[in-house]
Amino acid sequence: MVTENEEGYSDYIQHVSNIFNGELFMMGFLSAVFAIVLTELPDPSALHAQLVLFFFTVLLNLIGFLALAHGVQLIYFCRRIPPFSKRLGALNTLLFLVSILEHGTSTCLFALWNLPLLTIASGILWVMFAIADIVFIIRPVLKYRKTIH
Repeated sequence: MVTENEEGYSDYIQHVSNIFNGELFMMGFLSAVFAIVLTELPDPSALHAQLVLFFFTVLLNLIGFLALAHGVQLIYFCRRIPPFSKRLGALNTLLFLVSILEHGTSTCLFALWNLPLLTIASGILWVMFAIADIVFIIRPVLKYRKTIH
C-alpha cells in the first residue's frame, strides 16, 4: 500500500509490468512450441515424448501462475484505486476464470490426442495450480480490494 508520505513506486511498477509482459510473451511462445511439438511428434505416446510434453505443461502452468501474480501485484502499489463496482467485479471474475482455465489447455489437448497418462497428470497439475491461484493470488487481492473502499 502506498501512503501519502511515501515516494511513488512508478519505477517498480514499470519493472513488474515488464516482467509481466515478458511472462506473457514466453507463455505465447511456449504454447506455440507445445502445439507444434505435439502435432509433429511421430509417436506422442512414447515415454520420452510424454516427459517432454509434461515438462512443457509444468513450465506453462508455472509461467501462467507467475504472470497472474505479477499482473495483480501492481494494484498494491497504486495510490488511487477506483471503488470495487459490480462491473470491475465481473471483469476481475472473468480474468481469474480465464487464468484458471488457461492451466487446463494442455489437459484438453492431451485428452484430444488420446494420451491418458498425460491427461491425468496434467489434470492433477491443473487442479493444483487452480487452487494455488485461488489461495495465493485471487483471495488476497479480492480481500484487499474490499478493504480499501
